[in-house]
Amino acid sequence: MQLGAIVAALDRAGLLVRAPAEAAAIEITGLTSDSRKVERGTLFCAVRGAVQDGHAFVAAAAAAGAAAALVEHEVAAPLVPVMVRDGRRAAAVAAETWFDRPAARLDLRDCPCRARRATSRRQARSTSRPRLRR
Repeated sequence: MQLGAIVAALDRAGLLVRAPAEAAAIEITGLTSDSRKVERGTLFCAVRGAVQDGHAFVAAAAAAGAAAALVEHEVAAPLVPVMVRDGRRAAAVAAETWFDRPAARLDLRDCPCRARRATSRRQARSTSRPRLRR
């Protein structure tokens, strides 16, 4: 998949701050937010966590072969930076685009969990009614 498709999705979601012109032509072979799992051509998503900031690992991701990185601020690394407003939401949009919107293909009309929920509600109503003793 071309990075341009992910950049376009980020722009539609209102998350894109800026992306270099050469970003559109870059071929992406996968995406990850774990710099230890980066392979050649991967899009690295720098996500801020409670303990670690993914921006600290952008250089390690570049050294491992990442083609580009989703970042919230400038980083000194030899890869294509795609600047976004919110790294966590941008990673979600990138994953949705990469996996071709899997939620859109779900068919929940005949989901057995819907029937179970209805049955559970009926049982809860029947057990919560006061019973008359004779």
